[in-house]
Amino acid sequence: MPRIPTIVFANLTCRFGNDFFLLDFAREVVLPAFADSGLRRNFGPTSYFFLNVGIIDIEVAGERDSQLTVYGRIVKDTILTRSQVYSPESGLIADEESMPSAPSAFFALDLNNHKLVFLPETPYAPSIAVFASTLQNFMRRKHTAFVRSLYEAAKLTDEPKTLESLFHQYPSPDVEATPMASKGSIQEFLNSFAKLTHLEFRILNTNAEIQRQQTFRELREMKDKLRAAKTKLVHDSKDGLDIEVAAEEIDASASAGNQAVVLAGTAADGTELRGSNDNFKLRVLATDVPENRVAKAVHLVREYFKQVGQGRLRPDQSEADSTKIAQLRENLDGSIERG
Repeated sequence: MPRIPTIVFANLTCRFGNDFFLLDFAREVVLPAFADSGLRRNFGPTSYFFLNVGIIDIEVAGERDSQLTVYGRIVKDTILTRSQVYSPESGLIADEESMPSAPSAFFALDLNNHKLVFLPETPYAPSIAVFASTLQNFMRRKHTAFVRSLYEAAKLTDEPKTLESLFHQYPSPDVEATPMASKGSIQEFLNSFAKLTHLEFRILNTNAEIQRQQTFRELREMKDKLRAAKTKLVHDSKDGLDIEVAAEEIDASASAGNQAVVLAGTAADGTELRGSNDNFKLRVLATDVPENRVAKAVHLVREYFKQVGQGRLRPDQSEADSTKIAQLRENLDGSIERG
């Protein structure tokens, strides 16, 4: 029976220091990081890159605004090497062979709400975490080129600036993609715990979302005011935390992908268990997904809104600037596809 891949969802955070977000440098840094086909992130014989990237405006039933979406593939170009094989007659036999391999995942990043819809297309496809780290790597290269262009332009004015001052004014980008969960996927994972002894929420930086829950909203405000690199809310109990209440609290945070969650405890047989967002992320079987890449991007974005409509995902309210989306759409009009 052929393998059916699953669609997963994540909240992608992109910040340039404390004052700028993804849309502030979409034209100068973000989109060029996706579109430059010559960019490679190399690790020995393995390289990661984006392929077949496009940008499309997607109409979604029930949504007032069309969704400006970047889509394409992330590819892991590598060499698979074996060192031995097994024969029933001879047992293990030294036999070194290599072959090229290029597993891939298809992605659709909705710029309106910063939500990433991710579809691994092959076994051993790049993960969401690899996607985020690759995007950050490429964006930092484009950011450096952007700041240097500002430096060169400033040299021709009456008020030249130093590179150091420009890098301070326009900090390097940080990218993080946090898998989103549903109450059902959270509860399913928690069912493996007989005792939950540790529950930790790491307050992540966001793009421009408003937290649904007052507690997390206040913690994020405190984090920002203090300019803290990390802020955590930790619950510990040797006797065990209330798992049902924990499920509610995790759902209030992890379903939007705005908190990193860490769990620890034991199974019924005493085995130690640990988990994080990646363990209880929502997975949707990728049935009826079109082969055409444009149609596939449309399908994935509409699948995200379908899950929201069914109450399986609960995104935080967005403060996304519709003016910035409109300006970006206008500037890119000639290169935007329609879906």
